[in-house]
Amino acid sequence: MTSIHIMATTYEIGEEGVRKAIRILKKLGFSVTYENDFRKPWDIIAKRNDKIYYINVKYSSSSYRGTYAISTRSVQKIKNTENFLFMFIKQDDYCFFKPTQLVI
Repeated sequence: MTSIHIMATTYEIGEEGVRKAIRILKKLGFSVTYENDFRKPWDIIAKRNDKIYYINVKYSSSSYRGTYAISTRSVQKIKNTENFLFMFIKQDDYCFFKPTQLVI
């Protein structure tokens, strides 16, 4: 019997990352709105302590040390960097960065 391994598409991996991000954010006390609009530079709108955050999720489903791609154009599209965060997720680890903390 032959087994067939079907690889997930980039879209499916991205959706998995967003679902994982939502679970993490809820555990951290955020209320979360998911917005599936590829034209916007954020994936999630989250609120905590009366402050709204726009979050762009970068996800790696593998265990090896990888890199995350953020285009200069994506950062330039962000109008209000005060409330914008990048959320990097790799397996069970995560961290947040403001666009002003990135070196491009």
